[in-house]
Amino acid sequence: MRNPKTVASDFDLRDAVQEELSWDPRVDDSRIRVAAKNAAIVLSGSVESYRQKRAAVRAAERIRGVKAVADEIQVVPPESVRRKDAEIAAEIAREREWNTSFPPSVAVEVANGNVTLRGQVRRSCERDEAAQAVRHLEGVRSVSNEIQVRSRPEPG
Repeated sequence: MRNPKTVASDFDLRDAVQEELSWDPRVDDSRIRVAAKNAAIVLSGSVESYRQKRAAVRAAERIRGVKAVADEIQVVPPESVRRKDAEIAAEIAREREWNTSFPPSVAVEVANGNVTLRGQVRRSCERDEAAQAVRHLEGVRSVSNEIQVRSRPEPG
């Protein structure tokens, strides 16, 4: 057993990340490449959904000794689930109707499957909820969360 204070080599880190990806049921690791340099992990290749991309990054971040993760994974949905921007936007509109956590002050833009969220909210949890509400939708390739959290005025 290795001393936990021993810094893992890049080779060990790469292998540990690859193993973690293969064990994570949310990730199809067959098209993901892993590289390591100075304890920084680079994930590249492609996955079929934004959900898989996020799960792969989270898996790499779980590995002890990893100091940073560069996410270069491309989302390439299979032809059977590729959707037009109008379809994604319509689904987001439906999501907003029933999801009371989605702040009404947030504007949503969809371009080439990439969703951009803009606006202002009072709390960071509202910002996070908006991104969470759209990142799981089929056809979404990325989510850019540009929502600003309004700072509270300091007590007088």
